[in-house]
Amino acid sequence: IGKISEFVKEGSENGKRAQAVVAGLLDVGFDTARVMVGRIHDPDRRFPCDVGIRHTEQPEALERTFEVRDKPVPESDIFHVVNKCTSVGVTKVGVVAVSNAQIKFEIEKVQTWAWKQGVILSLFFGWPSFVQYALFSSQLPGDATVGVAFRAIFERLKQLEVSQAGIETWKGKSRL
Repeated sequence: IGKISEFVKEGSENGKRAQAVVAGLLDVGFDTARVMVGRIHDPDRRFPCDVGIRHTEQPEALERTFEVRDKPVPESDIFHVVNKCTSVGVTKVGVVAVSNAQIKFEIEKVQTWAWKQGVILSLFFGWPSFVQYALFSSQLPGDATVGVAFRAIFERLKQLEVSQAGIETWKGKSRL
């Protein structure tokens, strides 16, 4: 968790690093074939939010989506994300907000509102809760999960065209 936090904090690359980390961690929890990731600044072209998980029985449908932000997320943005997802029938929505400058708001109020819209909303503030969620979702044995996660993140960094310096930094983190 510390290595992930350092890596994203060292250089956001306009959110690419955070989005690649989230997608890579979800690869471990849900299988790479089910995890779709959108390109930075290309929102909602194929699905709402930044990372989507395909449904196991209906691969053309989304089971859940995740909005990834490495900048503060105001409460109003959460309402917007939920509305985008309900408009296309996605009922499980996660928001991963990893900025150290995150603004506090009434989480229960937002989750209750989402529930009334027919959405189960999970809010992850900082890396610890999201990393634990993704790794806990994995079917891999505990001792194998972290190594697989590092490699999955590496692949997503390349896919999202993170800078070569960023990729080299991530490689260095795996050796620490």
